[in-house]
Amino acid sequence: MTLTLCDSRIELIPATLIQLRTELDGSTPIHTLLGLDEPPYWPPEGNDNDSVQFFAGLLDQDPENSGWGAYYLVDKSVGRHLAGSGGYLGKPDADGSVEIGYSILTPFRRKGLATALTRLLVEKAFADTRVNYVLAKTLPDFKPSIGVLEKLGFTQTGATDDYHTHRLTRP
Repeated sequence: MTLTLCDSRIELIPATLIQLRTELDGSTPIHTLLGLDEPPYWPPEGNDNDSVQFFAGLLDQDPENSGWGAYYLVDKSVGRHLAGSGGYLGKPDADGSVEIGYSILTPFRRKGLATALTRLLVEKAFADTRVNYVLAKTLPDFKPSIGVLEKLGFTQTGATDDYHTHRLTRP
């Protein structure tokens, strides 16, 4: 069983295979399934059926990916609002790397939620002795996301036309 990650402002609820499949089939809104206040819209930018299918596939193909997939972001500042999502792209690899990502609904941006979410993901990752590095990719010109990563100590380690890769080494 994978536990919810939380701090004083947010909760990260690990997505289960049932939740992801329900999100794909659209039979029940995900906020209802999670018992949360309705978000202004869903899903967040960059999260579409392909990404939900990817995370469902992670859990479907390997139970060890539990806790190393998608999380739903809950903003607890006023009520309990579904504010975005984030997580890992799978369990640690042979080099001890995990990759993280996140997306915040536009009305919840610039409130520190991405920083809090990323901090919790990094803490969980480094609590696992197999993890040596946490990686994240950003769009080259997406300054808010780059700022979040820099604030938490990530450094840029690579670049293509499409993405910049940032890395944080185990302290």
